Amino acid sequence: MARAILIFDGECGFCTTVANHLKAKSIQDFEIVAWQLTDLAKFQLTANQTSKEVYFILDEQRYAGAKAVARSLTVMRPYIVTGK
Repeated sequence: MARAILIFDGECGFCTTVANHLKAKSIQDFEIVAWQLTDLAKFQLTANQTSKEVYFILDEQRYAGAKAVARSLTVMRPYIVTGK
């Protein structure tokens, strides 16, 4: 699989809960990291950008906000809640 990383706001309780849930339930190996704990320059991102929205990086391609969530779900393939 290509290198995949989800960068989220570690100070946001909702964001942290969702990120941990995705990591626990995903069938793919990927990295999830709070923007406060990573070298953002390595991804050509700034604290200003990542404090406003989630980022998903797949190889060299960056996705932000809702597109980041949508793309990460297609790559990470977490389990699907069926309501049962």
